[in-house]
Amino acid sequence: SITPLQSKIASTAHSLLRSARAEALSAILASHGDTESPRFVAALWALNSVYLGMGRDPKSEQSLLEGTWRTLSRPNFCDCLGKNNNGDFIYTLGRMSFDMFRPTRLKCSIQRVVSTTQKVGPLDALPDSVPKSLKGEIDLLASEQDSSMPEEGHLLRTYNIEIEFSIEPRSKDENVQNEDDAGYRLPS
Repeated sequence: SITPLQSKIASTAHSLLRSARAEALSAILASHGDTESPRFVAALWALNSVYLGMGRDPKSEQSLLEGTWRTLSRPNFCDCLGKNNNGDFIYTLGRMSFDMFRPTRLKCSIQRVVSTTQKVGPLDALPDSVPKSLKGEIDLLASEQDSSMPEEGHLLRTYNIEIEFSIEPRSKDENVQNEDDAGYRLPS
């Protein structure tokens, strides 16, 4: 049975956790997603301290990893070109797609990034798209898995990232490249 003192301590810990979460959220929003801002770093340290004080590790709570999450931190592509009038960060399509899509210098503003994680499995029902080498690693882990692991059969998770962006209009000062078409024809 829980004593009144234990109940008060648990209530205080949960109150501290709510306050630390609220401050971390406020700090990341105030810094426009900058995870290196001093206020956010301090808030994250405080939140981590509260979790440690409670003896909890949210990374080990698998149920907290499932679902769809909106990323609050700013996009982390290199070579940010600044922000548009709406405060959205601008990058080139090439930077955003690792030069997989063209035109690579097309300017795009990112409105939001959403990440989805979910369990894949059970082990005997892995999708065909999972490489054989990864299936081999999963089989090895499954054979080593003991009864203390809470989620037998779910060693693999998907991680999908959706980036919502808009193509930015060209500015008046921007050099517009002219494309010349050259061709040949036979005399008639």
